[in-house]
Amino acid sequence: MAYPVESLGREYVVVTYCKNYKCQFAVVATKNTTKVSISLRMDQINNVVFRNKTYTNGSLLQVILKRYQTLQIQSKGDLTGTRIESSEAIAVFAGAPLTPMYEDNSTSIVYSRDHLVDQLPPVSSLGSVYVISPFPNTMSEDYIRIVVYKNTYVQVDGVLHNITTYDRYRQFLLPAGRHTIVTSGSPVLVAQFSQSTSDTTDYGDASVAIVVPVGSWRSEYVFSPLNFIDVFSNRSTYVSIVTTTSCMSDVLLDGEPIASKWIENAEYAHTSFDLYGTKHHLSVKKNTFLLVDSCS
Repeated sequence: MAYPVESLGREYVVVTYCKNYKCQFAVVATKNTTKVSISLRMDQINNVVFRNKTYTNGSLLQVILKRYQTLQIQSKGDLTGTRIESSEAIAVFAGAPLTPMYEDNSTSIVYSRDHLVDQLPPVSSLGSVYVISPFPNTMSEDYIRIVVYKNTYVQVDGVLHNITTYDRYRQFLLPAGRHTIVTSGSPVLVAQFSQSTSDTTDYGDASVAIVVPVGSWRSEYVFSPLNFIDVFSNRSTYVSIVTTTSCMSDVLLDGEPIASKWIENAEYAHTSFDLYGTKHHLSVKKNTFLLVDSCS
């Protein structure tokens, strides 16, 4: 997803994940003489080298950027929790090149890996209520990272956890087959990761999606799915929709009710299905979350 300039901000908190390669993020200025201050967070054994100077955990890196100039920061370790402030609106992207995603104690051989990248929302767009639907077409559980901007508590499906800025984040393995509800005392950033899989019946690359808070859901979307024309005949583009349970029958895709099965509880419902074509229109009476992605 790419955000328009008018939705950018001046404060960001970073989420990254890298298993075997470098974690990274990029800052893009929208105006000349943009002053950027980066409070780096990383493990004590890692560092960032910029203009022949070494920065470690807790260091402040400052730079002035011209309009459309880009600053890229890389580290061999996780940069989650890094805070960015600027004098003008900036765009921030985060990810990692060609990385797998799996449990640290996993004993299986993991073959699949992919480039992870997504644009980050500013702190002003973060929320306190999230509904996370599982990535479809896989039997593996997803992970989420909940990143804090200040000390707060979070509830994951009703279970309470405290997260401090010293902790930076908490990572959770989500149950398969149903959506998960996350609430917090203060706005947080939530990133969802699909696991790498090497099983011949469940092969898929790692991927990442920044979860949209319920407060930012919309009642109408126009979107275009990816249409693969290549040797990977098992690739598909899917759509995931999350709405309130009371609105399931009101969701219309290209003017028609959704034909796929909804998975619901007392408050929210979600559904996923493959979709092709060049342009689609989703509408509903009340605000809804839409995710368009691809998988293999």
